[in-house]
Amino acid sequence: MNYSESVNASKVSSNSKPAIPSITTLDVLLFFVENLKTTLIVPFIFGVLSIVYVLFIAEPVYLSSSTLLPTQGSDVMSEMRGLASQFGLSIPGDNESTDFASKEMYIQILKSRRLASALLEKRVYSEIYDSEMDLLSYINYGNEENTFGLAGLKEIAIQSIKENILEVVEDGSSPLLILKIRSKEPGVCTQINSLVLAELDSMQKEFKLNKSMQKKAFIESRIENVRKELEKSELDLLQFRERNRQIQNSPTLMLEQERLTRDINVQVGVFTTLKQQLEMAKIETVQSQSFIQVLDPPNHPLLPEEPNKKLVVILATMFGGAFGISIALARNRFKRIQQEESSKLLRIKSLLKIS
Repeated sequence: MNYSESVNASKVSSNSKPAIPSITTLDVLLFFVENLKTTLIVPFIFGVLSIVYVLFIAEPVYLSSSTLLPTQGSDVMSEMRGLASQFGLSIPGDNESTDFASKEMYIQILKSRRLASALLEKRVYSEIYDSEMDLLSYINYGNEENTFGLAGLKEIAIQSIKENILEVVEDGSSPLLILKIRSKEPGVCTQINSLVLAELDSMQKEFKLNKSMQKKAFIESRIENVRKELEKSELDLLQFRERNRQIQNSPTLMLEQERLTRDINVQVGVFTTLKQQLEMAKIETVQSQSFIQVLDPPNHPLLPEEPNKKLVVILATMFGGAFGISIALARNRFKRIQQEESSKLLRIKSLLKIS
């Protein structure tokens, strides 16, 4: 080999890159066979631990749901303001009317602290504790020695209801609302769902009754004022006729009599309308119909919503398999490094002996 050929050979050797070893199916199979214990035992251990967790450690959570259909109910305050406007009066209040059966009002009531606080006094039967107890005791069972006393226990229970037990879900663009209740017992979550619906109906009736009572009080006050004005107008007409017994030949007196008569007729019409409105208000105060429409009543769950046993076991086993493979790869890498270091030491020893 001449000088130019040797130079070209050295350039080719310097420009060439080390070839990346390709991994074949046999290499993968060999890897799993060499690390059979690690790749099988680790996921098996993870799977067993997950089974123990879902069967004996994890607390099951059951879900009971019901579907509500909000409606557009009549607003008492708007009727009062409309009636008052006919007499040139106004009732103070919000500019917008309040519809107690609207979707927004349902959501606000269900998420309110008042409803949660009212639920704490309701009683439920627990199969776990084999006794009937109020919801406050059920939520705080085993936590009676709270440093904040009864007020602290109530606050804990209210927060638990609002954050963990009760959930209101809007059904997309439809007016439907889905009420979800979660508990560690299927029977208890169904009972709580029914109690929430009953309390929602009770609170709406209370609000409606208060508005009806306000309407009734307003109409009664107006009736009293109109009665006095009517009596005064009748007295004026009576006195006018007593003073003017011969008015046929006086157009002025006849016009005055017509005016007085017209005023009485108007006041009689107002008085009659108010009496009708008063009777309607009395009927509203004694009405006892339900203000909520339940499309689907609370269901009794048969299986827990959480934890999903199959999913937990599958994910734990898959994670265990990935973890086992990672351990095997790390161990093989460590062995290869040790082998490379040993071969370097042997080469150094051999070179020292030759020299």
